[in-house]
Order: sequence, then C-alpha cells, then structure tokens
Amino acid sequence: MLITGGLGFIGSHFVEELAAAGAEVICCYRTWHDAMVRALPVADRVRLVHLDLCDGAETQSAFKYTAPTIDTIVHCAALDGNAAFKAAHPAEILDANLRMTLNVLHSARDQGVEEVVLLSSAEAYAQPDHPGAEREDPPLLTWSQNGYVLSKLVGEVVADLFRRQYEMNVFIARTTNVYGPRDNLHRGTNRVIPTMLDRVRSGQEIEIWGDGSQRRTFLYVTDLVRATLQMIESRKYPTFNVGSGEPVSILDLARTVRVIHEPR
Repeated sequence: MLITGGLGFIGSHFVEELAAAGAEVICCYRTWHDAMVRALPVADRVRLVHLDLCDGAETQSAFKYTAPTIDTIVHCAALDGNAAFKAAHPAEILDANLRMTLNVLHSARDQGVEEVVLLSSAEAYAQPDHPGAEREDPPLLTWSQNGYVLSKLVGEVVADLFRRQYEMNVFIARTTNVYGPRDNLHRGTNRVIPTMLDRVRSGQEIEIWGDGSQRRTFLYVTDLVRATLQMIESRKYPTFNVGSGEPVSILDLARTVRVIHEPR
C-alpha cells in the first residue's frame, strides 16, 4: 500500500498502523520530518520515497517505479492549516490540492493501481458535522470561498468522474476534525486543539472567537485510520462519513484542555 503525505500528521498514522499489521508500505513524502521518521518502523516494512505530488511527471515516474508492489493508494497529502491560514491562502490551497489529487488519480490509472482512497472533509456539507456512515448523504455545498473546502468538493467530483469514465475504484472518506499525536503545532497553521494546547503550555490564555457556543465534532486520528481501512476492505460504500458523533462546544473543549494541563 502507498501512502501520500506519509510523514504528515494523518499519513504517518496510516503508515504506522499498516506496518504494525505486517503490510509492506511505501511512504511518500515531500518534506522530511525527523520526529515522524523516528516514530515509524522504517527499517522493517516501510520504504520512504521523496515525491512532489504537484509535479505530474515526477508523480508518474514514482508510481511507475512502485506500481508492481502496490494495489492501493491512500492519498493523505494536502495543503491545510487553521482558519487564518486558509483565509489568507485560498487560491494557493485550491491549486495545490487539486494538482495533487489529479496527479495521483491519473498516475494510479496509468499504472493500473486497483484502489485509491481520497480523504475529504465534513466541511463539504452544506450543514457541517454529519458523522457516521449514511447511505443517503445530506446535501453538499455548491460553492465556497474557502480554498481547502472547495478543493475537497471538486476532488469528490473528480473522483466520481474517474469512477464513471475509467471504472476505477475510488473511495472517499469524509472526516470531521481530526486530532491526536503528531498533529501540527506550528503557529499560524495548526488547528483548534493544537492551538489550545500550545497556548496552555506556554502559559497563555486560550483565545475563543465569539461566545464559544459553536459546536464541532472531533475524531481521534487512529479511529480515522481504522475506519478507512475497514471501508477499503468492505468495499460497500464508495463514500463514507467518519466521525465520533459527539459534537462539543468550543468553550467546553477549551475547559477540557485547561483541566488536563492543570498542575496536580
């Protein structure tokens, strides 16, 4: 199995889970992360491949080189960040994510890869946070000024077209807000839970926009990985909603983070 973004937050957990289960894993990465590499059983069953997925020719070459040993690709690589980062870079995010998705799908088709999994987002729903597996989907957005959300929406359309024209097995895993070990802690690009943790650890107050009543559904990263792998194995649904089903207010989340880090 090949994992794109394999040294990233979510991708590294796919690599770790698969390698622990005895699978041979190809871990594609663009940026080297020492901490991620140290967390992976690289020497045993993981092969590291440097790859810029925005480069179509490079992606074709890498997939051609690895194709004889892979039957499934899990596409985790994406340009992402917190709300401020997304607001400042909508065109850049859309361009990068669509290029990567198209290059992965074209290269997988050309090399005869049996299955491709794309990670989408519950933000694609017109009414957000609909976790769980449902056979009848709520309506999706038709437009968004958020480049990340729009890239996921268009990515799902592209996946459907590849299914129809090329008869490819393309699966979509729509996730809610993912958190867990090895999440991005870089200020300016990290998401809500890492941001709160960073502020508490540095002795700052947690900043909340509005009254904190807005509710979000969060998903632990290994739960996402295992649910996605089960989706691939079952082959029942081309699109699967993955979430905890337990929405929490931002204010309650901040209180929980604060309590966890209080001196005992």
